[in-house]
Amino acid sequence: MSQTLTTTKKPDVIVGLLVVNDTTTRVTSVTDSESLIWTPRASQAGPANVQVFVYYAIASSILSADNITFILSSGRVATVCQEFGIAGADTNSPFDSNTSMPNGSSDTLTTNSVTYSTNNPNDFLIILQGFCAEGAAGSGTPSGFTTIIGSGSAHVKSSNCASNFLQTNSFYKIVSETQSSNIVSWSFDTQNSPFAVIGDAIESAPGTLSASVTVGSNSVDVGQLTLFSCTGMGGVSPYTYFWTFGDGSSGTGSSPSHTYSDTGTMNVVCTVTDSRGSFTNSQQIVLQVYTDPSITSFTLTPASLDVGQKIAFLVSTNGGNGSLTYSYSNLPTGCSSANSSSFSCTPTSSGTYLVTVTVTDQGQETATATLQVTIAPPRVLGLPRTMGLALIFVAVLGICMVAILSVVFTLNRKKSFRIRPSSDSKSN
Repeated sequence: MSQTLTTTKKPDVIVGLLVVNDTTTRVTSVTDSESLIWTPRASQAGPANVQVFVYYAIASSILSADNITFILSSGRVATVCQEFGIAGADTNSPFDSNTSMPNGSSDTLTTNSVTYSTNNPNDFLIILQGFCAEGAAGSGTPSGFTTIIGSGSAHVKSSNCASNFLQTNSFYKIVSETQSSNIVSWSFDTQNSPFAVIGDAIESAPGTLSASVTVGSNSVDVGQLTLFSCTGMGGVSPYTYFWTFGDGSSGTGSSPSHTYSDTGTMNVVCTVTDSRGSFTNSQQIVLQVYTDPSITSFTLTPASLDVGQKIAFLVSTNGGNGSLTYSYSNLPTGCSSANSSSFSCTPTSSGTYLVTVTVTDQGQETATATLQVTIAPPRVLGLPRTMGLALIFVAVLGICMVAILSVVFTLNRKKSFRIRPSSDSKSN
């Protein structure tokens, strides 16, 4: 039995359907003029000498009048043959991976049916049917399916067929959801015909498999919990995920977490594998791991100060992730916190203060240090308050003494000018 096929697109999954009005005949080989490799997909034997064979091949180029020949174990049978190409199918894994497919049925009733249960959402469903019927009456079309080749174009008169004519139908439907025990039924026009039916699901060509990786931050601290996320796209879902974190450790799952114990540049790689198992893709991100921030010194200039005297705080740090932020607490009155490693202020009241600086990095890791600051009362005449007051007291006391001595001296002098020396006077 031979048939000629011409296609317009590549690559194609080529399906060959052969219907024989005999249940003992076998297909010994399939050949074609394009040297395609033909693989048996399924067969179904029905009552009243109806048998269906399905073969497939992968055509990587467009076929131009490819002559396909089925060699049978018996030449004394009536046969009907159909071939068609399915463009856009997954030529690497043509059929749905559900082991229960294809689904076959056979009977001598007026109603056909097949049941679809598939693993993948995007399938090209086909129904291949062979039956005995009267004339070109054929059978109805399954709901939602479209005829590929109808019985009016594929039938042959056969004395071994109960209703005189051996016929075939083929239908297709493109679905976007996984089929779960989906029963497809349709009726013959009026005849109680013997039939053999095969329903199958061909996978659509998946998009290119890719991986997209995100991380909570491009830099983290040692000991900080880091969250990762990887999303697979294309291929055939569901996906599996494998991670290498750049420090010799690995993980699985789409959203793992990891804690680094060493610093350095980490090359993090997520590898996605789709449900077929042989298609993978990876994406890498670079992650910097830092030590926690630390404060190496916290100083005050000048070390001894008084109210009204300007002071300067200076913080030196080491490590940390990215830019640091600074916060100061319990500052002297008159001073306000600043987001800086150094700042100046002028205290307005005396006292002793335990000033604390907190340093925070981008990973929210912190370090603190405390400095005791003593503010003395204001200076008098440039001297400490007690010395200045004593000096003023002495000065005032000296001024008072000078004034007293001056008064005493003045009084004594006036008294000396009033006393006149005495003398004796004689009269003649």
